[in-house]
Amino acid sequence: MRDAERGSGPITAILIMGFLALVVAAGLVAVGTVARGEGSQAQTAADAAALAGAGRVLDDLPGRLTGGAFTGDDALHDRVRQPGCLNLGQVDAQQLAKSNGATLTSYCWDAFDDEVQVSVRLNHADRGRPATARATAETGFNADDCRIDGSFEAPEPPPPADDQDKSGDKGKDKGKDDDKKPDKPKPVETTLDCGFGPVTVRYDPETKQFSFTNPYQLVDQLRNLKPRLVD
Repeated sequence: MRDAERGSGPITAILIMGFLALVVAAGLVAVGTVARGEGSQAQTAADAAALAGAGRVLDDLPGRLTGGAFTGDDALHDRVRQPGCLNLGQVDAQQLAKSNGATLTSYCWDAFDDEVQVSVRLNHADRGRPATARATAETGFNADDCRIDGSFEAPEPPPPADDQDKSGDKGKDKGKDDDKKPDKPKPVETTLDCGFGPVTVRYDPETKQFSFTNPYQLVDQLRNLKPRLVD
């Protein structure tokens, strides 16, 4: 009997150790599950914030591009491309992060690379520190793609009228002199293509500037763009 009791001791210890191992393993699984869940929630918030920021940039593009006359391709590009991190769309990103239980911790719209980069932090954590995540979205619009029709040649303005007062008869036959003044050069139309199809623009030889004949042509094209995640 005593031998049997002595033999049961190691077995009991092994069973207890096995039970404790199961408890620890279950705890680790639970912690891992919570961490993965919070990480997934943080990533969802980051993705939503990045897409919201890129969406606001797209909404703002028509006004930037069609606002007034421009001298050529580079001048149009400069309306969009600006150095450094811009905050256009940051408010929209903050709202989407908040609605997903997170706080926006950084925001950058890089106009040169067409990227909206965000980072967020969850507002709560069941265990340890709140989860964080990053995301990058793009608008799908590249200002460098906007080009005036390559076959367009700016018309030359007419030469100035010869001086009609060489004889010293200033003021004489003034009406006739007015008739001899050269006609003002008329604006001519060409096209601009930003990669979505040509839109009509008008070139003014007097000011040497282009303007959109119908800005809504470009606006309609931009409305078809949808921001997308790239990271």
